[in-house]
Amino acid sequence: MERAHTREHTWFVFEAKAHRIEKSLSDLGGTDVYIHRGSANGLFAELTNAFARTRRQPSVRQMKIIFGALRAELPKLMRDAGTKSPFKARVFDTLRLLAQRLSDRSVP
Repeated sequence: MERAHTREHTWFVFEAKAHRIEKSLSDLGGTDVYIHRGSANGLFAELTNAFARTRRQPSVRQMKIIFGALRAELPKLMRDAGTKSPFKARVFDTLRLLAQRLSDRSVP
């Protein structure tokens, strides 16, 4: 698996459609793009490919369970933060922490 490296970052590129990356991010040429076809199942399958060399290997089923729990909590988190966007820093960070806790419990 190829990874794009900068001095401080490693990134993975996920895209819903093949070849769209070339149109929008030509500076990432040479980076492997994982095509998920716009579905959660497709994204989870591609995540297993992208992180194939990591110590912890969650299954697609495990990711779906975690995703379901996050999705159930999201409306309350957004209400509490006074926003309609899950991408606001507070909401996103809370989701990240919750995902980590859920993952720690369910992924060996």
